[in-house]
Order: sequence, then structure tokens, then C-alpha cells
Amino acid sequence: MASLVATSETPRPPQAKPEFLTPRAVPLSRKDGTPFGTPSPSSTSRATINFVEVLSEARASRTLSEKYRLIVASVKFIHTGVKPPQLIPPLQLLNELSKMTSLLDGFNEMLVSELLKCKPLTLEQEVLKAYLSVLVELGRSNAFHHEEICRQLLSAMASIDTEESPQDRLDLVHGAIQRMLKELPHFQDALLKQVSKCLPFMAKPWQQQVHMYRQMLRVVDYVPAQLALEVLARLVHKIIDLDCHCPKEEMLAAEDTAEEPVTQFPMDAVPGDSGASGKDESDTASPAGHPPTAVDTSMKHPLGNTLDRLMELFLEYINGHMAELDDAKATYRRFLAVFDKYIMATYKCLHIQFLMFYICSKRPLFADHLIDFLWHKVQNPNTSVVFRQMAVAYLGSLLSRAGYVSVGTLKDTLSLLARFLHGYLAQTSSAHSLGVDVNRHATFYAVCQSLLYCVAFRHKDVVASNGGLDFLRGLNLEQLITSPLNPLKVMSRPIAMNFANVSRHYQIVYCHAIIERNQRSALPMAQVGYGSHGDQITFGQSSQYSTVIESYFPFDPYVLTRSQRFIAPIYRHYVDHLSTPDADEDDNADEDDNADEDDAEEIDTAKEGLGGRTDDVESGRRNIEIIRERISTTSTSPEVPVAMSVTSASGSLGGQTAEKLLSYSVSPGFVR
Repeated sequence: MASLVATSETPRPPQAKPEFLTPRAVPLSRKDGTPFGTPSPSSTSRATINFVEVLSEARASRTLSEKYRLIVASVKFIHTGVKPPQLIPPLQLLNELSKMTSLLDGFNEMLVSELLKCKPLTLEQEVLKAYLSVLVELGRSNAFHHEEICRQLLSAMASIDTEESPQDRLDLVHGAIQRMLKELPHFQDALLKQVSKCLPFMAKPWQQQVHMYRQMLRVVDYVPAQLALEVLARLVHKIIDLDCHCPKEEMLAAEDTAEEPVTQFPMDAVPGDSGASGKDESDTASPAGHPPTAVDTSMKHPLGNTLDRLMELFLEYINGHMAELDDAKATYRRFLAVFDKYIMATYKCLHIQFLMFYICSKRPLFADHLIDFLWHKVQNPNTSVVFRQMAVAYLGSLLSRAGYVSVGTLKDTLSLLARFLHGYLAQTSSAHSLGVDVNRHATFYAVCQSLLYCVAFRHKDVVASNGGLDFLRGLNLEQLITSPLNPLKVMSRPIAMNFANVSRHYQIVYCHAIIERNQRSALPMAQVGYGSHGDQITFGQSSQYSTVIESYFPFDPYVLTRSQRFIAPIYRHYVDHLSTPDADEDDNADEDDNADEDDAEEIDTAKEGLGGRTDDVESGRRNIEIIRERISTTSTSPEVPVAMSVTSASGSLGGQTAEKLLSYSVSPGFVR
């Protein structure tokens, strides 16, 4: 007989099933809004749906049951607004789906696809919260959907076509992104892939562009530091593409202000700038140090207007992150990294680099660091020549154009540049035979051009400082100018001429004679002689073509109208302090004297070559006058402008008359 043994153990209560496995009755609604459970003659469906059973059955059997079709139709109603005969209320539907996202794979991808077609910002706030909860849970349960979810969230930010945006709903979208970044580390990769894809094309309306970039800058503020740098880099890279599609000449022509081409010195005037006339534009800043109020104007150039609006957005973003030192440093480091990787590597971008120009104006520490950063690139032999040239171009342009760069910083940097050049000459002269060679000495010429550019641009500030004139003379510029490398020969002519005027005014070095000699020697030479009957005889063409180094200075005048309010108060325009009538007359007189001296040298050379025969010399002089008359007659033709330089008669005439073999050089298309 079996006996029952009592034990001290109490029976365990039955464990509760997980919530997502617990069948819940979800009331259905008819098209008229009445609950589906109420009696109706046309009602044939059940009053409740067990989501776990329906989704599991669909995944296992790969068949679409009536209840499954009802769920899909209810999801479609959320993004299409087309109400099916029977409907599960959206809020209840989304709440149920958020609890069983682990079942939304395989065959249920069709349901996921319908979920991702919704437009979040069109939903009511409570429904939007439930929808975003579904997306977050879906990302947690399956990493395969990360890119699709990220694309859905970023596309929601770009779906606003007007300036009025539902800020409360955007806050919810940003909150969902923050949750996924915090809980799902791999979501960062998906976000980085989708940023560039979700940015609007450059031809889209500027309102849509500004709205999307504003939201992405907000993303930069709350993502991890490295991800923030990568996102910012992609935003700036897109603006660089836009900047390269907005030539300055086209924008000026669209504004009907393109009176003259833009160059380094004489053409600094741009619309709305009074700095070209010598007026200090720092007075336009507000007393609190903030930029002036934006002018409600739009540029006529479509892409230029979009670029202007985006530059204004980024400058406002920078201005808003400069109050606290730590935040300012973090912002500076991000933009410096982007500047180094993308902006400096872009050939002749026009406006995007002014982001760094503006950041450096906020704190002297930033300006000094950028100057030091550029200078280390210039003198680093491991840096490619192209980047060394670009770095020194940015350095020279920053020193010249930035109103916040002090004279002390300018003088210190000019001393570094001059010391580098003199050291280069000393090292090169001991190893190679010196001569004009742009390919071999590209860095030397670029540094020399930036040095002379800064001297010509800010000579008045330097001379007005304590010991300024002695400082200029201490740079020993004469040794650089008269060196065998002959930098004036390959330098941009406007820079060379302006420096020549400045150096002559302060009696530092006299460059005009060197420039004129370089100009003659750099002409392409077509050797032409005259026979006994005055017929032209072409002997051949020499290869004396001059090579001029690139004269790109990144901080040339800023022409965007709306965002100019940030740049104008800190920008220095060129003022020609030496452009006076007396100075012009002196220049012309010196040029005439130089020309007379050159002619005298040519006649003396001819006399020596003829062994002192006065008759032949006089005959040569008369032939020179005849040739000059022909030159003046030919050069006045409006169709074929030419310039000719007389070559001296050599000592190898061998008794022949100078009339037969005297030659001159022809340079078609060159206008002196």
C-alpha cells in the first residue's frame, strides 16, 4: 500500500509567460469606426487577433492568412491613408508590433517593408512615438535592418519643404537616433553610410538644403566625437562640390556687378564692400561682438544662392559654439581636421575655406595655431610639393587678409619665411648649379611669392610698427630677388609689380629693371631676318617660354552677399597707398630711363662686335630705327597684336652688312 509522504516543499506557482507570447485580444474596427466585436450582418471575421500566432504561422507556412492581410492593410493605412473595410487602430497596432519585432524577419519582411514606407513627420505625436519605438526595437532584434532604419530616420528629416518644421516631432526623431547610437554600437556604421546618400542634390531648393544640413549639424552635436568628425567631413565635402560649381565670375555676372576680373591686388572691390576704398569695416559689427543682422536678399545665381545660405548656416553654427572654451576647442579641432583633409586638397575652392577664416577670428589661440599648422606643412620635406605650395598660399593669404592677425604675428612669420628662403639658397648653391627651374624649386618660388605678397599687402602696417623699416631691410630681400633662381621671373606679374613699387618706395631693392629684363627674355622667340630687298626670312623658333607659378590665394574677396555679414568685419581689403599721380610719373620716367639704357647697351655691344667700325655701327643704328618703325606699325593692328625686342648684332657678322642679318624676336599675342 503506497503511502503519501508529506514534504516541506511548497508547490511553485506557474511562471508567467513572456509578454510578447501572451495572446492579447486586439479589437478590430469597421470602416464606420464601430468596434468589430459588435454585431453586424456583414461581419464574418473574428473579434480578436493573436499577433504571435499570425506572424509565426506566416513565417512557418509562408502563406498569407486573412488575419495577416488585415495586419498588413492596417500598416498601409498609416502611410497611405487608405482605410480598409476592417482596421486595427494604428496606436494599438504599433504597440503590439514593438513587442514582437523578433518575428519580423524572413517571410515577414513584407510587413517590415510596409512599416518603412511610413512618413514619420506626418503622424500624430502619440502615433509617432509608437512608430519610433517599433523602429528602435526592430534595430535591437536584427542588425540587418540598421541601414534601412537609419535611412528612414534621416529621410524623415529631409521631408520638410517649408521653413516651418514640426520641431517637436523632429525632437522625437533625433531622440530615436540617440537611443540607437547609445544601445547599438554598430548603428554608427549605418549612420555614416547613409549621411551622404540622404543629403539633397545641389540643384534642390535652398530651403530643403538648409533644413537638412541644419538637422545634420544637430546630429554632429550629440554623436560620439569620432563619428561627429566623420559626419561633419561629409557635410563639408558636399558643400565643396557646390562651391566648385559656383565660379566667382558667373556669380558676379548674375548680380550685374562683374565690371572687372578679380585678381590679387587691384580688383578687390565686391558688391556691398566699402573696404576697397580704405574704410575700416570693423565698425559694422554689433556692440556685443555678434555679426550684423542678416539682410533679406537672395543671390540671382541659383547655386550661388544655395551656397550663400549654407555658408550662413555653418557660420551661425560656428558662432554658437564659441562661448565656452572647451566647446570652442572641440569645434576648432573638427573643422581643422576637415580643412586639412578636404578643403586644402581641393584646387581653387572659393568660399568654403572662410569657415576656418571665421573660426580663427574668435580666439587668438586659434589663429596662432593655424599659422603654426600651415608653417609646419611648408617646411616638412615629407609633405608633397603640391601640399607645401597650397599651405604657403593659405599662410600668405591669411596673414594678408585677416584683420585679426597682429603686426607682431605678421613680422614673426615673415622672418620665418625669409630665413627658410635664405637657407634654401645656401643649401642649393652648394649642391647644384642654380638657375630658373620651376619644377625643381617649386617650394622656393611659392614661399617667395607669399613673402612678397604679404610685404606688398601690409607694408604700411609693418613700417608703422616699432622698427618696421629696419625689419624690412633686415629680411635681406635683395639677395632673394637677385639670386640666380630669379623668383620675379616666374612670379605672378601683379604681385611682382606691386612689390616692386613698394620696395622702390622704401628703397629696399630695385626690381623694375629685373622685371623688364625677365619680360623680354621670357618671350617665345621667332627668329626673323631681313634680306637685301627687305624680305622677311624666318630662321626658326626658339623654346624660351616663360613658366609662371600658380598665383592662387584662397582668401581673395568674398562675394556671397547674405553670409558676408560674418566675414566683412574681420576682412582686410587691399589699399594701394602708393597709387598717386606723382608716383605714376616717376614709374614712367624710370621705365623710359631703363629703356634708353638698354638701347645704349645694345649699340655698345654692336660696336664692340664690329671691331670699332663706326660706319657699320651707324648703319646698324639706322636699321634699328627702321625696325622700330615697323614694330610700332605692326603693333597698332587691332587684329594681330605683337611685341618685338631688338637683338644686338653679334661679332660673327663676318663682314656682312647689318642690314641683311639683323634679327628681332616676334611674340604674337603678347601685349606689353
